[in-house]
Amino acid sequence: MIYLEVEVTGERYGRNVRNVTEMIEEVARKLHLPGLVGRHRVFSLWTQIVGHRYAEVSQPDKIQGKTLVVTAADNSWAHDLKMHATLILEKIAEITGDHRLAKVRVVVGPIVTPPPPPEPPRPLHEIEVETADIDAALDASPARDKPVLREKLARVWADSRRLAKRRQEFGR
Repeated sequence: MIYLEVEVTGERYGRNVRNVTEMIEEVARKLHLPGLVGRHRVFSLWTQIVGHRYAEVSQPDKIQGKTLVVTAADNSWAHDLKMHATLILEKIAEITGDHRLAKVRVVVGPIVTPPPPPEPPRPLHEIEVETADIDAALDASPARDKPVLREKLARVWADSRRLAKRRQEFGR
């Protein structure tokens, strides 16, 4: 087992945190694998590397040694990508900082488009809930004499109902 000490930097919620990509790159450097992460950034940066037009009809499939295997939608796009292989490699080196990829192999096949991200849940403040019983309970409690506390308790109680209602909407 290998133990590595990774320094975490950056401020968030009073604690030091850092981007996961940076941490992985640091671990790869310490294991003497610096190009591994840079090379694999090709997959997430493909549109930036080849542009929208080519990204719609191609996608990086895998890296075999120093060869990037790219899938193209049809033969004409495959031919076009092969003609631009040198430019693609230069752009990969420029964007990722990794100069180890030496060849682009283009194959014809289906382009798999990722599913769209799920719809985000509605914000809690937009979910309607009944609060008359909450108001009545708080009016009958010792909190009735402390308006700031009463307001905060009412908000927390109502938000817990909103959260429960939102969970029901998502079937959880």
